Amino acid sequence: MKRATQWTLRVVATVVLAVPMWWMTLGIFIAMPYGVAIWTSDWITKTMPPKETRETVDRRLWYCTSRPIEMKESLWGHYYELQDGEYCIQYRVFGLPMCPIDIVYGPDGDTRMVFESYE
Repeated sequence: MKRATQWTLRVVATVVLAVPMWWMTLGIFIAMPYGVAIWTSDWITKTMPPKETRETVDRRLWYCTSRPIEMKESLWGHYYELQDGEYCIQYRVFGLPMCPIDIVYGPDGDTRMVFESYE
């Protein structure tokens, strides 16, 4: 009887410790991309120099996936018309589709416009 009680207490203690740890881990992995997206957006709007080159932006946003897009695919810049030689690159934090950052680059590779959701 004593052995069964010890075994039961060990199982209960394991469950009591494991469930909150699992929820905390899940919460971190869900909240982290949102936090990084807000931090990235804040960096883009407040500290990025106006004529930053694409190489520098790509180096700083190493955790973002990037792809060229048409302006009609941009959530916030779909009204912008590209001039000759300009192109748009969309950055997504950890590759997640929510809250992308769209940056228009000129023919010489410097930033022209930034479209993002956080203001």
